[in-house]
Amino acid sequence: MKNLTFNLLLLLCGLCSFAQTGAIEVTVTDTVWMKPTSFEYLVEVTANEGWTIYPPLSADSVYNEEADAPQKQQHIKDLKAFLTKKKYTFKEPQNPMPGLGHLTPEGIVVTLTTTKDLKRLKADIKTLDYAQGHLGGAQFGDEALYDTALYTKLVNRARAKAQAIATASGLKPGKILEVKEVEQQKDIQDLNIYDVYFVFSKGRVFEDEKGNVHGELTRTITVKFAAE
Repeated sequence: MKNLTFNLLLLLCGLCSFAQTGAIEVTVTDTVWMKPTSFEYLVEVTANEGWTIYPPLSADSVYNEEADAPQKQQHIKDLKAFLTKKKYTFKEPQNPMPGLGHLTPEGIVVTLTTTKDLKRLKADIKTLDYAQGHLGGAQFGDEALYDTALYTKLVNRARAKAQAIATASGLKPGKILEVKEVEQQKDIQDLNIYDVYFVFSKGRVFEDEKGNVHGELTRTITVKFAAE
């Protein structure tokens, strides 16, 4: 009888300990779209007429970058004059990571505020046989509003996931004990020079199939709930 009573006490103590220290921990990722107040479009130039990703080679199949430099500079000068005539706002790109070598694209960064302006610029660039463009960084106004919206989505998603785990385990998720943000890693080895330039400056914006431009804010968090 004493042994039975002792075993019951141990079981009850174990249950109390689980109720006090047991937890359900989940990790979730989510994204919100951000509407830019302004965004950038990188217009890159090439030395040769007619755009190609393969530069012309000499007779011994060696690309002479120094020989192309004067022509590229002339094209940049022509591009500036062209953009000025078309009344665009532009600037020269800056190296976002000076300590890691030359990552500055050869071209001009045009600042835009509407998708209508973007369509007009893309049409204008098509008339130049020495240039092509890429969407780049952006400004998004009060980014704290997007942060709040995203964290709300993340916590709700975490709570739903914890509830599913608790239901399957015969438990009930309680209050939140801890929230940790998981750092997003950027692997520049998988990025081209344009991605590197914009990722390490202001972040990328994207154009959907309807021509609308938006940014993306993605975060991952780990949430620990008390298990009841």
